[in-house]
Amino acid sequence: MRSTSRVIIGALFASLVLAGAFASPASAKRPGTVKRVQVTAASTSSLTLTWNKVGGATKHEIFFSTSYSMKKAKKRKAGKTNSYKVTGLSRAKNYCFQVRALRGKSVGKKSQRTCKPTVNWKGATEGTPVRVATFNACMDKCSGSLNRGNLAIKQLRSASPDIIALQEASNPQIEDGLAPEWAGTEYKSAKRLLYKKSKFDLAVGEPTVEEQFEKPRQGYFDLGGKYGVWAELIDKKTSKHFIVTSVHLTSGKGKSEANKRQAETSKLHSETAKFNPRNLTVVHAGDFNSNKSRGSLDTVRPVMYKGGYIDSFDLALYLVNPNWNSSLKDGKPTYGTTWGDHVDHIWVKPAVGVRKWQKLGSLSKPYASDHFPVLVDLIIPNS
Repeated sequence: MRSTSRVIIGALFASLVLAGAFASPASAKRPGTVKRVQVTAASTSSLTLTWNKVGGATKHEIFFSTSYSMKKAKKRKAGKTNSYKVTGLSRAKNYCFQVRALRGKSVGKKSQRTCKPTVNWKGATEGTPVRVATFNACMDKCSGSLNRGNLAIKQLRSASPDIIALQEASNPQIEDGLAPEWAGTEYKSAKRLLYKKSKFDLAVGEPTVEEQFEKPRQGYFDLGGKYGVWAELIDKKTSKHFIVTSVHLTSGKGKSEANKRQAETSKLHSETAKFNPRNLTVVHAGDFNSNKSRGSLDTVRPVMYKGGYIDSFDLALYLVNPNWNSSLKDGKPTYGTTWGDHVDHIWVKPAVGVRKWQKLGSLSKPYASDHFPVLVDLIIPNS
């Protein structure tokens, strides 16, 4: 009886060993959590996700919902790749996403949520291409501003924007360092505008009776204690006229500061109407000190919407580093999980095409400022 038991036990042990030997390695270990899910391309009916690779993942599942709570989330299956295009979405709708990795029958934890609206308007596909950068240079308050300025010059030269809107740049180091390829226009209260001389001319107005000469179409405006600067430029190739501004709104996260920014944004629209009687295309760039994550205290966005302007971030067909915030926190780059908590914006009307939005600058020290430059590639319609 004992020998029979030994035979049975031995056979059972052998079968378990054999089963283990032929078991799929993919099902032996639970895959890790997917990280850094972000939307890197968008259209009116699709959003393309990318995420950090998870070792050993053989498949992925994508969950998406129009609710941040992921209520009634739909699911799509993706392969081993770390990107996926979610199609069949509604126009101008905000979607939230989570991704998890699969390894055989083992399932990893879902990623943190990231959200992004589909594009409402595609804007122009033909016209005058213009690359615009906005950058809070922190030339006055940040330590080591000389070295930071040199790094900023290097970064901006490398990106080669056609137009540069600077804030906190009372020191002319960056403007001087980018000369002679870029020329400066109006300066006021640490705001500057630069343009690439090979591509644009500064427009001039009709001569006045008093002055008897043509005056450059540039200037500054008062937002109620905060200032902005503007310039009208002419594309040398297409002869297209358009206007760019550089603004810096009140900082602070409280309700009183939010109310000030609301008033400043309203003033921005009324002042723009004064220097833009011909209703030219206007690009508003700058540090608006406001973002979506502030909820009801994001008082800038609804006023810009009312004036017909949309954040280029929400119109862009392609995005680079979309979730890395445009400003540092405690001297360090920070990752906005839901979406990039960008206080630096470039606003345009829907007729303008936005090919690409990107955050410039390395995520490792040294940093050129306590902000990163934001760069967008626009197409301004010629009609």
